[in-house]
Amino acid sequence: KLLTPHDSYKKSLLEGLKYLYRNGEPAPNGTEIIVVGFLGVTQLLVSDDILDKKVLAFGEQMSCRELRARNYQYPLLDPAKARNEETVYFSHMMPPNPSGYCPTLFALPMLARGEVGLFSGAADTKPDQDQSTKKNEPWKLSGRTKARVDEMVSLLSGRVRQFRTVSVEAVREVLDWAREQYPAKNMKVSYLYDTEKLAFEADDIAQDCFHLSPKGHIKIAEKVLDHQSLGEVISESK
Repeated sequence: KLLTPHDSYKKSLLEGLKYLYRNGEPAPNGTEIIVVGFLGVTQLLVSDDILDKKVLAFGEQMSCRELRARNYQYPLLDPAKARNEETVYFSHMMPPNPSGYCPTLFALPMLARGEVGLFSGAADTKPDQDQSTKKNEPWKLSGRTKARVDEMVSLLSGRVRQFRTVSVEAVREVLDWAREQYPAKNMKVSYLYDTEKLAFEADDIAQDCFHLSPKGHIKIAEKVLDHQSLGEVISESK
């Protein structure tokens, strides 16, 4: 429900590429617009190497797995310790964490618990975790909650594949359009397949367990710089 429909994604991409063709001024030797293949964002949710990455959060060391499962939540500010009322308000309403600005990826445990609790029915009442797990690893997902999160991740993976498909379609369509509308304009557009296959490791992810680290950005930049397709239409990497 929180994901952009793939047809809307394609429409926005098409409009953006056409805008560049209409208003962009190509370089003397020509300009290539590279549409970067959609990254495998679900790696952040399923890669053990990334999930087991140790980070410092809220004054203590924990793994990205734990940080994600607890929805990046930290203890709410004690009103008695707040400097003013506004501080308390913003600590409740605007937490500076990925679950707030990217719920599609990082609020899945919270959304799953809400669905399981509301719609599970009286016949399905087994606990999400046994007592030992709750005591020793309270952040760990299991039972119906884990099953629902896994289902959400699968749906997200499917949407990413749709985004990749419609991105290629958009590139092909805008190329046909540009040949008719701007045949003399020395501009090309191509799709970079290589970034679809990038596998990220723990060191490629920043300390917030969400954004890429400098090393992760370099991985993408290297693929773009290695892309030698100026003058080609679409070149799929084998």
